[in-house]
Amino acid sequence: MTVIVSPLKFIGVLQYSLGFMRSMVQNRPLNLAPDNWMTYTTDFKIPAQTFTEWQKAIGNHDPIENRNTVYCAINTQAFFTCVSRLGIDFKTIMHLASEVHFRDICFQFEAERTYHYQARIVDVKPFPGHGRGILEIEVQILDGDEVKLVHVDRLFFRGVPSAVYEKMVAQKAPEAKYNGMSRRASALASNYESRTLFHVGRKLGVQYGMLSGDLNPIHTVELVSRLFRHPGSFIQGLCATNLVLSLLKDSCGLDVGRMEAIFASPLFCGQNYYLLVEGSRFEVVDDHNHVKVFGDFEDCSHLRRLMGSQRRG
Repeated sequence: MTVIVSPLKFIGVLQYSLGFMRSMVQNRPLNLAPDNWMTYTTDFKIPAQTFTEWQKAIGNHDPIENRNTVYCAINTQAFFTCVSRLGIDFKTIMHLASEVHFRDICFQFEAERTYHYQARIVDVKPFPGHGRGILEIEVQILDGDEVKLVHVDRLFFRGVPSAVYEKMVAQKAPEAKYNGMSRRASALASNYESRTLFHVGRKLGVQYGMLSGDLNPIHTVELVSRLFRHPGSFIQGLCATNLVLSLLKDSCGLDVGRMEAIFASPLFCGQNYYLLVEGSRFEVVDDHNHVKVFGDFEDCSHLRRLMGSQRRG
């Protein structure tokens, strides 16, 4: 079966809502053992209209020539399936980081072409602090038998029983890379090569949700976000990743071959932010230079142009 990756219609929204509610009230036993780690695979196609809708939502200049993860609707389904299998409580999950790596630096998605999607759980690590963990899911996008793109999501979760947590710690030290990131001071506020102002629209969480299938109400309904003590709705982690990818391309003229985005704090809808770039590092900050997203990237602009000219020749 080939999945057609297109914006959700009413029936899709309804199906997501029902699935989301089931996940919130599920009482499946937690089982983090490697023999319970699953692989999710499917073939997919992207209609031309989907590229246009991505352009409207994310704002990239060219709907085809971009670095966006336009397959995200499949990501959402794979995420639900993998997490449900492990029995992790959805209410405790938070997106920590997303890494995108183009194995073929000249690769770009083509409309109506069939690709293969494969997602697998690659690791479950302890996080500093009792009963907390990190789930790592790797996605590979293949064109034929060739891996074109690798995408890794790292997600924080709570609710690990003491005995299980102690066993995890005995096997590997807690992952400290993301500890204290919400209090991270800006390293680029007074030392950057470029500074780009951008606006996160009030409806971007909904727009991206319709494209990606991630309609978690904390991103799409302001009242729900306020119930969780947030000042308003905020965009999805992968939406932030795609905004940075587009800004690096369209505002800085960079072709990103690899990028890791670490989510320190939410990007709230209806607010302005700045993308700061220095060398291979970037930060997204607010008006007070509070860090929201940060990470690093590899610019392959020159190499991509060189290889593109060789292929045309």
